[in-house]
Amino acid sequence: MKKLPKADYKRLKSWIYMYARPLDFAWWKCLIENESNQLFIDVMSVYQNEDGGIGHGIEPASFNPFSSPYQTSWWNPEDLLELGIGKDSTIVKGNLKYLDSGAYLTEEGWPWSIPLDNNYPHEPWMEYHGGNFSGYDLSVTTRLLGIIFLYAEKETDLFNKGVAIANNLLSKFEDYANEYFNQGGYELGSYMELSYAINDYETLSHYIEHANLEDYFDYKIIKERLKDKPINNDDEKELDELIEVMKSDNYLELADLTYCDKDKYLKEVSISLYWWVADKIIKDVYRLKKAERLE
Repeated sequence: MKKLPKADYKRLKSWIYMYARPLDFAWWKCLIENESNQLFIDVMSVYQNEDGGIGHGIEPASFNPFSSPYQTSWWNPEDLLELGIGKDSTIVKGNLKYLDSGAYLTEEGWPWSIPLDNNYPHEPWMEYHGGNFSGYDLSVTTRLLGIIFLYAEKETDLFNKGVAIANNLLSKFEDYANEYFNQGGYELGSYMELSYAINDYETLSHYIEHANLEDYFDYKIIKERLKDKPINNDDEKELDELIEVMKSDNYLELADLTYCDKDKYLKEVSISLYWWVADKIIKDVYRLKKAERLE
């Protein structure tokens, strides 16, 4: 079984210590080096606005300082739980306050981008094109529902609102599933977005189970319907390949500049490229740590 050599781990650790922003450094210290989450909480609080939502470019693709559903969902509830962030945390209380305000909420959920995103440096996929509020983004909505189900008190207005939104999403699941299987269920090309949607439904069912809310939803249809979903049984092979990639010099290369108006925002773009590398390093090293693939 391949493991990431100590020398390569040290190289990645050194990169984090030298170039990561304080938030990602705190994330590394807590998640990889098993230190107290207090440093992470202290740094994370800087990104939280008075309304409880998250902004200030916590997502490297958008420098919008104001709260938005997408930036508030940047740390999904599973990440927060792994970091030991509980209900009494100011981070969680603020998030629940923001969601309870109904900001940018439609009957179906929360949108991906908001008009204010266009006023600050951002990647093309964060561009607001208008009309978003007539719909919702399944991924953002799923993560925010996870925060509600895992942290909000049951039977509160916010909790009941979350239940109504989730039940509405579940009522549409069969349409997604039928299209997914009709197209072959492949996570390639034009099927990618559909595959993401199916994964979001699986995540939603996971949150429901984790929060012991089975009695509130008819979610088991998701598990039954997706029994035939193609399964990747090559986790060990994937980890072997990941280790080889992480050992290469190319692993730490910065990505190409793709920001909207990148010439205008060259400085901000250059900074965010380092944030993306830090995000990748921490997630990959943590994946190897959980699989006991670190020397």
